[in-house]
Amino acid sequence: MVRYSNVSFFSVLEVRPSIVLYSLRSAPNSDTFNETLAGKFNQLILNVSSSSLVPYFVEDQERVTQAEGSYEFESMVQCSPGLDRFNCTVCLRFALLRVSTCCGSPSSALIFTPKCLLRYQTSALSSPPPLSPSPPPPPPSPALFSPPPTLSQPPPPPLVFPRPQDVPSLSGSFCNVVKGNEIFGRIVITMAALVFALVNL
Repeated sequence: MVRYSNVSFFSVLEVRPSIVLYSLRSAPNSDTFNETLAGKFNQLILNVSSSSLVPYFVEDQERVTQAEGSYEFESMVQCSPGLDRFNCTVCLRFALLRVSTCCGSPSSALIFTPKCLLRYQTSALSSPPPLSPSPPPPPPSPALFSPPPTLSQPPPPPLVFPRPQDVPSLSGSFCNVVKGNEIFGRIVITMAALVFALVNL
């Protein structure tokens, strides 16, 4: 910005004439945009009055995320170095009021006054594609190994036990088994005879 005059204008607050340049495209989320715009610039105006890096100059870039959608918001404010901090704040608040009431909710705007300027620009972000529903799970595959078919085998032959009458009869000396007491007596007498024989040796 270049300015010249035949009168002194340093340290003098001047808000007129003012020039507003703005986009014909509407701002994103137009229902809430003016509230977002006021909140952002109120913060920048507080910061510019205490800025020490570059006198009276602050810029910012922010991603605004709302239910209606997201967008990038770039903003900048600047005052003439000849103003004191209080008059810089007054000039910028006038510029904010001017751009908020002149042209609806444009997507970008720039306002000049003789002592300050204010600028912003928005860029809509492409929304991610809607998530497609996940495909249904595949049907269960048949088992890799099926159990072997049961083989029909004939049952084993039943065990046949001989009946008591089929047992062969005992013959000879074994018939004495029935007479247990008599056999037992004979065994005892035989063993006693063997003991006496061994003693006599």
